[in-house]
Amino acid sequence: MSTLDETPAGLDDQPQNRGTRSRTAGVVIAIFLVMVFNYMDRTVLAVLLEPISRDLQLNDAALGLLAGLPFAVLYALVGVPFARVADVGNRRFLIAGSVAVWSVATAACGLATGFASLFMLRVLVGIGEGAGTPAAHSALADNVSTSQRALAASLFTLAATVGGFLGYALGGVLAGEFGWRFAFIAIGAPGVLVAALVLWLLPEKRVAPRWPSNAELFGSEALAVLGRLWRLPSFRLLVIGFTALYFVQMAVGQWAIVYLARETGKSIGEIGIAFGFVSAIPMAIGSVIGGTLGGMLAKRDSGWLLRLPGICAMLMAPGYALFLMTSDWNVAIVAMGGVSFISGVYLGPMFAAMYTIAPSSERATAVALVAVFTNIIGAGLGPFIVGVLSSLLTPVFDADALKLSLLASLVLFVPAVACFMLGSAHLPKDASHD
Repeated sequence: MSTLDETPAGLDDQPQNRGTRSRTAGVVIAIFLVMVFNYMDRTVLAVLLEPISRDLQLNDAALGLLAGLPFAVLYALVGVPFARVADVGNRRFLIAGSVAVWSVATAACGLATGFASLFMLRVLVGIGEGAGTPAAHSALADNVSTSQRALAASLFTLAATVGGFLGYALGGVLAGEFGWRFAFIAIGAPGVLVAALVLWLLPEKRVAPRWPSNAELFGSEALAVLGRLWRLPSFRLLVIGFTALYFVQMAVGQWAIVYLARETGKSIGEIGIAFGFVSAIPMAIGSVIGGTLGGMLAKRDSGWLLRLPGICAMLMAPGYALFLMTSDWNVAIVAMGGVSFISGVYLGPMFAAMYTIAPSSERATAVALVAVFTNIIGAGLGPFIVGVLSSLLTPVFDADALKLSLLASLVLFVPAVACFMLGSAHLPKDASHD
């Protein structure tokens, strides 16, 4: 990966020694594994919703609540205070502890006795991932050169594809063979080993990391940082655009396997494997292309870091519509593969835009602030609103209720495209140059 040949944080013109390259390689490996397990643990629930619903006798509204809100709300609420810890404290310990928490909670989901216990365990998964993800972004951005941040940010997309594939495919196969409870345990337990690996591979560059004061965590200093970021037009528009886009992605993503199972009659295992492949491979290719292309275009005009996501959002809308409207299994899978590829292209540049806007001392906080909106509104309310709407429409539209509910969500592509395009004009003057 080309990030291994670059020096950290703005020292592009100085050659690296072997020790620096080795440390950077360790950071890349550690962060990649952390994010693979992050996405595997968060996506496995989607492939298990149908067997969970049969076993626990849950309707679509309950499934929608379980799929999004408990994880997303806690992910968002803990994100900002823990991001302040990541901005001044020891990121290695914070990331390792977070991985351990969400992995144990995922494994424990296999022991849930009903909706309430499963709900609370997903809350713990959200707390763990909400605490660790901003710190992972901060650690990666501080250990690669400024010119390679778009490509480095695509590492998160690549990890999401691998983790998503394992969550869908492995979760589907394990659930088909051994039941949904075993699938949770098998997916979650190995994450404890990743937490130990983080302690070994991930350095902390700060000379004197510390625990932030109460003012930095919850008081005037935290509010000052949040206010400073929010006053930047490019940051506000990035948040709104990404939230609208993520609402659709999470709504369709969490319900897609249930939708295909009901529409096609195929088994959860078969759908999980197919969905895993078309989610992972195209997105992995798209992430490399997007990171490389975003970095090249941003050298001429940093506004491309948001302009490229705007173009991608325009292309994703018809892909989702085709997926939901076709009655042909093969066409649906190809359409989802196309959407996955485009998703891979936009994420790296968009994360790089966050890194560009926020200085190093506020970078984790910026990621966490974006997560507040994208997770509560996108990941939390997206699947839930679609589930509620589907339940309300079922008496009238019967089997078409879920399809119509998912199609209705596509209207949010309009504000997503508009915000990204408007934000691209403001990004060059809002850049922190840090």
